[in-house]
Amino acid sequence: MKILQVFDFFSPQLGGGTVGLIRKLSQTLVNMGNEVTICTSNFKTDQNYIDSLPEVKFLLYHNWFNLINFYFTPSLVTLDITNYDIIHFHCYRSFQNVLVSKLAIRSSIPYIINAHGSAAKTSSSTRLLKILYDRIFSKSIISNASKFVATNLVSQQEYLDLGIPLEKITIIHPFIDLAEFTCLPRKGLFKSSHRINTKYMILFMGRINKIKGLEFLIESFYQLCKTIDEITLVIAGTDDGYWGYVRKLIIRLGLDDKVLYVGYISGIEKKAALVDANMLVQVSSHEQGAGSPFEAIICDTPVIVTKGTGAGEDIINSQGGYLVDYNKTQELASTINFILNNPDIASQKAKIGKEWIKANLSLDSRVAKYEQLYREVISAKINK
Repeated sequence: MKILQVFDFFSPQLGGGTVGLIRKLSQTLVNMGNEVTICTSNFKTDQNYIDSLPEVKFLLYHNWFNLINFYFTPSLVTLDITNYDIIHFHCYRSFQNVLVSKLAIRSSIPYIINAHGSAAKTSSSTRLLKILYDRIFSKSIISNASKFVATNLVSQQEYLDLGIPLEKITIIHPFIDLAEFTCLPRKGLFKSSHRINTKYMILFMGRINKIKGLEFLIESFYQLCKTIDEITLVIAGTDDGYWGYVRKLIIRLGLDDKVLYVGYISGIEKKAALVDANMLVQVSSHEQGAGSPFEAIICDTPVIVTKGTGAGEDIINSQGGYLVDYNKTQELASTINFILNNPDIASQKAKIGKEWIKANLSLDSRVAKYEQLYREVISAKINK
């Protein structure tokens, strides 16, 4: 098969989860004998990341400007898609989706959409833009899409809320590349390199964005610090324009010497952080799936996520961690305290989750499901 993957940008610092998935999906599809091309903008492109995929072709289009995470690449109109068998969009609303879907419809090339959490109309700075986009473009994009890929029942409901028929939705949970975690850094490496001398280390890993629940986490951490002194909160992730607000909250609560912001981390440093952490806390108001929490569990690190999210659903299915209600600061503080005081119980829960991940989310088995979906969509288009 000749497969075209489409996303706004190709930099792990801007969208580590989705970009990382596209990278591994594309390489594995090539290993299975397919031809894969990634179509993206040149916005903050990571050339080293591109060079790590020598067998994957790239089409980079000049980004004129971006408006609230919409990346404008008008030169995409010159894209020749007639040689591709299928197109895989990795976002629900984007400038790229509008142009390329029109080209696909014109050339009768089937396409699928994998929103990766972008389908929800969350109460954010982009809500009005999403509503406007849906009114102008979504009807055509939805009606002509062959399939929509959901990661779990939560993301499936997000599609249903947009009026997408259930029969058009396929659930494929994202994979975990277990090979990345076969050789973990020695314990203490991250703490020593960042001069963390406290007994306990709590880790947050993700974009610094309002939906990630950082105020909730910091206020709960403040409650915890009233009874525990030997503790550090490490915040790791790319600033999505929200760090200034978070920083002011940290200073106002007098936590400046207990919270460490390390920015975006990857590779050995990321694994070292997961190994050294007493737990990873991901308490977003909206979260598509348990990406970072599952990586933590693979490193035998306990996790806490919020109920009612895709991440919460994943943790329930894996039985690998703890759940709290969003914005219940005392509940979160108490759960963190329980894990710190009961490391054996928390570790056993992580081990259960680890076995579930190994049995259900391996790279090859998940990518095989994508390949199967591609073939079904292409076959249905031919026989239509």
